[in-house]
Amino acid sequence: MNAKNCSDYSLQFNRWFLKPIGAWPRFTTTTKCERIVSVILIAFCYVILLFSIIPCAAYLIFVDNSFYKKVKIFGPMVRWIFGGIHYTNLLFLGKNIGHCVEHLEADWRIVTKNSEQRVMLKHAKFGRLVSIIFAIFVHSGVMSYCIISASHTRAVRFDNETRIIRSLPLAVYTKMIPVDTSPTNEIVLVMQFFSALISDSGGIGFYTLATVLAAHACGQLNVLAIWIKDYVNESGNKKDGPFRKIEMIVQHHLRILEYDHFLAFSSNDVARLRAVVYICVNYSFVARIEDIMTWVCMTELFRCIFAISMLGYYTVMVTKYEIRVMFVV
Repeated sequence: MNAKNCSDYSLQFNRWFLKPIGAWPRFTTTTKCERIVSVILIAFCYVILLFSIIPCAAYLIFVDNSFYKKVKIFGPMVRWIFGGIHYTNLLFLGKNIGHCVEHLEADWRIVTKNSEQRVMLKHAKFGRLVSIIFAIFVHSGVMSYCIISASHTRAVRFDNETRIIRSLPLAVYTKMIPVDTSPTNEIVLVMQFFSALISDSGGIGFYTLATVLAAHACGQLNVLAIWIKDYVNESGNKKDGPFRKIEMIVQHHLRILEYDHFLAFSSNDVARLRAVVYICVNYSFVARIEDIMTWVCMTELFRCIFAISMLGYYTVMVTKYEIRVMFVV
């Protein structure tokens, strides 16, 4: 099995999710044209997100509605806002993500035995499967909300003429964008569908990356277990003493944790092992995953608290007002 093909197989869906929104990390091999396209995609995504969020915020501020109706509109808008925050975090953490991707590719080059590659491939398949399930679950949720919202129509009088227009997933301040006319209504509806995909792609990108990288780390630990088992079963070699073999195993173990540290060992075997064990893991593979996910998990915690609060509020108010079922908060 080719190492390049295997690493591409592991990261295939991550590329599919991140490249269309310009969030795939830039490497030294990235061409100038790819960098320009990435910047254009990022600008386009932000324009689409702001095109949906700003008119909705203006509607909340300037339109005099009841408190209940404002909260009803505020819930979906916050879902879009949190998606934009995830997307921004994804861009800011691109360097760390790039280091993890390079580490994963290097691990595939190190492992050469078919049995070890099969172990890693098994974990790569698991990471891909979880990524697909997560992406389908999240996208189907927000798309269901958008489709159900767009399926509802309402009558609007304009210049002594009654027009039938479609409801929008996010409310729009009509003095800013005249959504009561055609084809403006249809254009805004399509733009909000795109913004929903972009806002969800940020969160999907993070969690699919975390899944693939965590599965890869598990695969590496299993490879290490194979090495230890082979070492125990092997007969001793006088030319290659036991400390040298243990050192190789421990170094690979720490490589799962460590990314770019290089150690200068003393001639004494015991001191050498102590130096290996006493390694700093500030730039570790696992630590990088933690750094990537820390802010995302905190943001997601607040989003979940808000979603549960909104769901409770909608449930309480459903007996008083007639509301549409909220699939996505």
